[in-house]
Amino acid sequence: MYGNNDGQFKTDLKQALRKFSQDSLADCQLAHSLGLVQKELAAHGLAPNALQRAEALRRVLRAGLQTLHESGHAQAASILHQHYVQGELPGDIAEAMHLADSTFYNYQAKAIEKLASLLWERERQASHEPAELRQQLRHLPLASYSRLFGIESASKRLLASLMDADGRGVVILSGMGGVGKTSLAHTTIKQLLPFGFFKDLLWLTARPEGAFPGDSGAGANRFSHDTMVDELINQIPLPDIRHQPIAEKSAALKALLRKTPHIIVIDNLDEEAGLHHILETLSAYTMPSKFLITSRIATSDIRFVQTFPVRSLPPDVAASFMRYHAHERAVTSLDAISAETMNALVSLTGGNPLAIELLIGLLAYLPLERIIDDQTLMQNQTIKYEYDQLFRRSWSLLTESAQQLLLSMLFMPAQGAGWKDLSAISGLSDDLLDQSIQKLIRLSLLMRSGTDHSIYRIHEMTRQYLMSSQDQPGQP
Repeated sequence: MYGNNDGQFKTDLKQALRKFSQDSLADCQLAHSLGLVQKELAAHGLAPNALQRAEALRRVLRAGLQTLHESGHAQAASILHQHYVQGELPGDIAEAMHLADSTFYNYQAKAIEKLASLLWERERQASHEPAELRQQLRHLPLASYSRLFGIESASKRLLASLMDADGRGVVILSGMGGVGKTSLAHTTIKQLLPFGFFKDLLWLTARPEGAFPGDSGAGANRFSHDTMVDELINQIPLPDIRHQPIAEKSAALKALLRKTPHIIVIDNLDEEAGLHHILETLSAYTMPSKFLITSRIATSDIRFVQTFPVRSLPPDVAASFMRYHAHERAVTSLDAISAETMNALVSLTGGNPLAIELLIGLLAYLPLERIIDDQTLMQNQTIKYEYDQLFRRSWSLLTESAQQLLLSMLFMPAQGAGWKDLSAISGLSDDLLDQSIQKLIRLSLLMRSGTDHSIYRIHEMTRQYLMSSQDQPGQP
């Protein structure tokens, strides 16, 4: 482990990045002295030889870049990923980003500082964890947040559900992209493990291994029951079973999980068919073990499944998060703004944490007036690209009638409308309207409120995205 010399840590990180794709990566100082590398070796049962040390360090660096991207530093993560992981030349990257060479190298230096700060903090945290807890947390990804807002109540309810021995064996956090499902799961798991209800944590992601946010195909899940079994077997100490047929692996895994309580997280299971396929098989693996799934898909009427909707931040909490993130990014344009201007910014984001982080990223180099005057975040190509990634897959899963209803919502008041209004504006038959409403709610594209009389509305970011995409072929 490193001591207090974070300057040396940054120097060693630069060396590791330069050698990312080389066999000599194992000779880097980080491969031998970084606690996160030792944790990665232990997590996958790897021998501490040169080949495995290099691979473990690559996993740590990839995870760091992933976290950097998801924590509101997409451009910084992209610069480092393209240059060091994909091997692209600085001049080519600068040209594609319309940057002067000197500006690119300045951005790259700042990106390395951000990555070093993120990994250094995770290394520092790991060094203070008790040995038993550190062993349990070996599969926990790097946190993509420094502080969370507005999740206290949801985290307490989720924690109580996971600790309830008589509760349901599968819990799903559902909500639209960027709303904070993974962060809620992450922080709740860290609170859960010290209580001792579960012997170990296993964490899977339905995003294909090695995929980087924004890479083509990164949003297309190919996660099946067999994939789940293989990945779980690789994370637990059952070495004798790893090369057996899938049926024998499954039987051994069921026996272990039904005997010894584990908490298993499956993150980003956003493909509807894949989610339903996995849910059909999970009951055989649960109790005392439990599964926590994050997904954009909402489910209901499954006996052993409990669903927790994750919603956007309320306006006052969103404003607090916006100010905090601006301070964290050294963005000063929010320091003295009026309540009216803050309300306008919150409205633009709809309280979506990812949208807030992207907005603060814009304010780092655009004047506040420009964003307010545009009255949409979708004028910026970086944000438009991010939401392309979030919505394209969901749009492709919709039936034609559900697509028609979603587009019809653009003509409804922002505060929403009732069933009769939706029927009149969409022109759908009663049966098709009901089916379409159900489909859109299940995919977290339509929100419902009210008890006696339901009111339906779409999120502000969904509205902006649909409006900005109207004239693009193949888009909504």
